[in-house]
Amino acid sequence: MVENQTSSSEQYLIKPKVFEKKYSFIQSLENGWGCYQPKGTILAIKITPDHLSKLGGTDIMKFEAPWKELTVLRVGDYLVTPPEKDEIYRIAQKEFGETYEEN
Repeated sequence: MVENQTSSSEQYLIKPKVFEKKYSFIQSLENGWGCYQPKGTILAIKITPDHLSKLGGTDIMKFEAPWKELTVLRVGDYLVTPPEKDEIYRIAQKEFGETYEEN
């Protein structure tokens, strides 16, 4: 289980091989938790009203995330993919700003 250190403390599951590929160990924490840092970069696009309109949406659009759950995409959210472009997912605007730095 991964818990992001953002104001919403979102939690999600990552397969062990994927986790090892994407995160580097920083330090041990209490109760079996550890602090890890993401490896590498991501590609991201901030969604505008024009993007949603071109995709057939209005204020929101729904799509199936790689983990097979319905995801709601809103204006201001980000569509994100790793450099390998082997998956695409949504990150809410607030959590994106708390987690990533622009280069």
